[in-house]
Amino acid sequence: MSTPEQLPPLTEGYKDEFGPIDPQVYQAAREIWPRAVRFGEFALHDRSLVFNLMMKAVADVSKSIAKGTYIEHLNGYLFRTFKHRVVKEREKRLPRSEPLSEESEAVVSVLVDLDRKILAREIFARLDQRNREIVQLRMMDYSFEEIARILGLNNNVVRTRWYRLMGRLRANLKDSNIP
Repeated sequence: MSTPEQLPPLTEGYKDEFGPIDPQVYQAAREIWPRAVRFGEFALHDRSLVFNLMMKAVADVSKSIAKGTYIEHLNGYLFRTFKHRVVKEREKRLPRSEPLSEESEAVVSVLVDLDRKILAREIFARLDQRNREIVQLRMMDYSFEEIARILGLNNNVVRTRWYRLMGRLRANLKDSNIP
């Protein structure tokens, strides 16, 4: 099986050895492929296996959609499915007692941070305009009082919205199994 730098285009109704492939899921796989290759090669050191695991993940997600499962963020869901397959494969190949090197731990840390940033962006994109303004101003190190003055809101309203937003972000990070 080939391991293209970029996954090739897909025609409607394609079915491979892993099952029927939904064109939308395959398009999502094309979008996340560069990130998936970095993650998979780091974990497994075998690019052809990475491609195989991606196609299995695409087939899994396609089957879920065919069963009627609603998937809000297809790219994120597909990447988590792929990562799950990579981790399972790594567990099969490596003894559990093998510790990570410092370099490996650093790469894992970077990948986790990247996943957090992507998830945070997805959550930020779903916010209404007022909450987005609060987050932007808070990230620019404005105090709650300053934000309230700028937006013409009560200080307690700004504070409450901020803590609710941060709680939602923490819950989403927890739900996505990102440490």
